[in-house]
Amino acid sequence: MTIHINNSHKCPSCDAFYIPYEENLPCPKCGKIEKQDFDIFMPLAVESLMFNKKQGSFIPPMWYVASFGDHVLHLLFPIFEAYESKKPRNFRKFATTRLSKLDWGKQTYLEKHILEIAVRLEKKIHGKP
Repeated sequence: MTIHINNSHKCPSCDAFYIPYEENLPCPKCGKIEKQDFDIFMPLAVESLMFNKKQGSFIPPMWYVASFGDHVLHLLFPIFEAYESKKPRNFRKFATTRLSKLDWGKQTYLEKHILEIAVRLEKKIHGKP
């Protein structure tokens, strides 16, 4: 058992999936800013990562992707696990390298977007400002 995030937000202009993790965040594909409150993805993602880690690993033993939020977590779990075991000095550089190895297909806009989410999560998990 682990914590899932039911989030499948789509940009109303270009239909791109993304996580509106802060207020006035532009769509990473088309750049349009929606007039809406940002969601609760970040606190739930921290909760999910920490719950998993308390069980022994950032990577849960089983994971069912039921939403875009779950898909993002699925991409982030192995990055956090590998970083934790290797402890390189620069998380951003480490995560950039890991994410650049993925096949983004037609969703290349997500690579930088998910990197920014990962960097913010790492700061929250390790208590950095």
